[in-house]
Amino acid sequence: MLDKEKESQHVQEKYVVRPAPLQAPPAHVELQNGQKHILNRLLWMQIFAYLNESDLSMCMAVCKTWNWWCLDRKLWTTIDLSRKRLKQVHLIGIVKRQPANLILVSSVISQKQLVWLVARLPRLQKLDLTYCSWATVCGLCSSSCPLLRTLLLKWAVGIRENCFRDLVLPPVDGRPGVLDVSRLSHLRNLDLSGCEITDQSLELIVQHMTFLEKLGLSYCMRLTDAGIETLFGGSNPLTSTIKELDLSGCNQLTDISVAFTFKSCSSLMSLTFKSCPKINRLSIQKFVDTFSPKKLIMNSTEMKIIVKT
Repeated sequence: MLDKEKESQHVQEKYVVRPAPLQAPPAHVELQNGQKHILNRLLWMQIFAYLNESDLSMCMAVCKTWNWWCLDRKLWTTIDLSRKRLKQVHLIGIVKRQPANLILVSSVISQKQLVWLVARLPRLQKLDLTYCSWATVCGLCSSSCPLLRTLLLKWAVGIRENCFRDLVLPPVDGRPGVLDVSRLSHLRNLDLSGCEITDQSLELIVQHMTFLEKLGLSYCMRLTDAGIETLFGGSNPLTSTIKELDLSGCNQLTDISVAFTFKSCSSLMSLTFKSCPKINRLSIQKFVDTFSPKKLIMNSTEMKIIVKT
């Protein structure tokens, strides 16, 4: 009896069992008479590249070989499931196709689903969660989140100062072999339009997103001139990387922010400040006319300043 208890308490050593390598897809479609179709896989793939998502899905139902071929990730660089309620079949289908761009505008997806999904998409470059809630977006706080290049959170519900801090800071569930850095540290394009971020949120951007080239802050009502000065003041790396900036609808910003941004950012090519009541059009036009380092052009209709190349 004691021997059996000892055996039950003994923990067997575990070994990692690697899966067998994937079998290469067949080069030809086998016809009913046993012969191979005259067109090989490479030629069919060039044809499939012209088809949209709906047509590709129809082709996958033709035969097993076409089903295999049509799952190639080169045919699914972008998957758009906007305004869909995502279920298990959707998640499995996305993982099989390994897209580089995933658009989930107004989609219904839980945090648990998003965590499971992004952990299985190591090649994901762009993620669009426009109009989603913080209950969904917080799934990106995991260490399994890939290093995105583009993240769109326009009008995401519930993203406030503390939520944004959790999103930007290095994840707390660190894993061996994973650097203790923000999972958003490689972002080139970030859009926070309509989010309830503050000037303190901009400090986090300066500290953890040093490669940003495009930044959308439109209708972030709590931003002030002090926040813009923090974003582009001193020797911040963003002053040499940022190319496009959208400050439309920020009702607390004044002419100071527009002038300071252009004076500080050497790579800035366009700045939009539409619907900013405290920004005087005549003052900005005078600044554009007298700015000497670059030739600036002001679009009075769109309230946008661009650099003439």
